[in-house]
Amino acid sequence: MTGAPLADSAEAWHAPLRLSWPQLRLHRIPIAVIAGAVGAFAAKAGGIDALVFSGGIGEHAPQIRERICEPLGFLGLALDAEANQANSTWISVAGFKPVLRLAAGEEGVIRDLVVALLD
Repeated sequence: MTGAPLADSAEAWHAPLRLSWPQLRLHRIPIAVIAGAVGAFAAKAGGIDALVFSGGIGEHAPQIRERICEPLGFLGLALDAEANQANSTWISVAGFKPVLRLAAGEEGVIRDLVVALLD
């Protein structure tokens, strides 16, 4: 893996899943951008009630979830390290706002839409 940016494609989104922790450090800027976006959306909405991770990286990359949540403590978010590493559904510390890891189920949605179009 080089330091060159990845193309805007599915490969770009799934590449971090195949990286070791030292290699993930190369992705600090995208992770910071995601955390910044969550903070910006929260500011615009006047706060958030919960944070949900889903999809490929959201479902399968506890180290990335941790890095995204680290700077968001001011929103009342705190990850339970053990639950996060175990890919549990509820990955927040008790008493803090909920942080969840949910399966996206894109395949089922696509299937249902195709079936509806073919009927």
